Amino acid sequence: MIRPYRLAGSLFLAASLSLLSACSIFPKPEVVDVYRLPDAQTPIAASQGAPVKWSLRLEKPTASNTLNSQNIAVVPEGNLISNYKGARWSDPAPALLRNRLLDAFLQDGRVQALSTDDSNLQSDYELGGELLAFQTHYNGKSPEVLVQYNARLVRSSDQR
Repeated sequence: MIRPYRLAGSLFLAASLSLLSACSIFPKPEVVDVYRLPDAQTPIAASQGAPVKWSLRLEKPTASNTLNSQNIAVVPEGNLISNYKGARWSDPAPALLRNRLLDAFLQDGRVQALSTDDSNLQSDYELGGELLAFQTHYNGKSPEVLVQYNARLVRSSDQR
């Protein structure tokens, strides 16, 4: 048997929670636009060269905390690094660069045994490196995009 004071307490609690949800003290979440990296301006023509016999794994490059995120970095002046408000990339910048390189190798067609560090398949060579810049700079009023990638190709058998 349910006692009247327990029923009244439960009803009071339910009514209080519903009223609290109607007038929330939490701010409304900011609307964020998500951007994909645009397709290459000029498509890469398939190579006329013969396919190679070796395999290649593409790794996400290492990057600073500022670049290893989905924030779209901008350098409005000097050494100040900021982010575009209300906008972000679809993936962290290192993944965007790795995926663009994968697309370029696939379009070229010579390296037929391709993989990424997400699948971690065995490969003859690994292409990795450091992403040092992936941002917009403003020189006066015109924006310029700066991408700096130091690539490193390593033979998997002996790590050279």
